[in-house]
Amino acid sequence: MTLASIAEMLIKQEEIHKLELQELEAKYQAEIELYGYASMKWMLEYCDLSCEKKLKRCLLFPFRNELERGIVVYADVAGKWKAHKKLFHNWMLKNSDRIDWSL
Repeated sequence: MTLASIAEMLIKQEEIHKLELQELEAKYQAEIELYGYASMKWMLEYCDLSCEKKLKRCLLFPFRNELERGIVVYADVAGKWKAHKKLFHNWMLKNSDRIDWSL
């Protein structure tokens, strides 16, 4: 094994480590973005909807008992809705097949 081939191996190994680090950073950034509370606008985007009424009619009101357990904060006096991003995401993954979007 020559010095040049060892240097090439080290460079390739360094490139692999950089890619792995970038992938980890992207993963952690995605996880960070799922923490905290989001607005009705975020819920609409998450569900790929444009109408608040449809989101309320198909998801928020029919599953209110489940979602009120810290996942969704229902409208306050000012009419603001909030969803805990990670909990909402997890609930949707587990229950999306139960939602009738045709209502």
